Amino acid sequence: MTHRTILALFVVLAITATAYFSGESAPKFYRKECILRVDYTFTGADSEDARGILIDLFSRYLRAQEPRIAGIGYQSPPGSKWENSFFVQFADQCDRRYEIGHAVANHINNERPDLFRITASDDLILPGPDTIEMHGEEIWIDGRPE
Repeated sequence: MTHRTILALFVVLAITATAYFSGESAPKFYRKECILRVDYTFTGADSEDARGILIDLFSRYLRAQEPRIAGIGYQSPPGSKWENSFFVQFADQCDRRYEIGHAVANHINNERPDLFRITASDDLILPGPDTIEMHGEEIWIDGRPE
């Protein structure tokens, strides 16, 4: 995924989450409670196009099936040990991130078995430069940048 794509997704997250949380809601979750790691292997050709399709399918599923998530951000840090993974940071419904991740994985694996196989990890992922590091004090309890 290109840096431009990642930046665009962050902008979408910021706009969506700000609109969602502009009411009287206070942040409910810490960032580490909102991060999901998704691992993938390509069954077809490994390409930037296939990665784009994967992120698009993931996003479309969440918009259609889990609209209360409010906002999502994706990151796949270049050069990290997570070469075949990407990270998703939810703005809401964080307590359901594993359940949601497994549902999306099942859907995508059935939808495009010709391109990739994905799994949602149940590992606790900490925010950081090797994973995903999104901030927003209106969104997460620890969302203020240091």
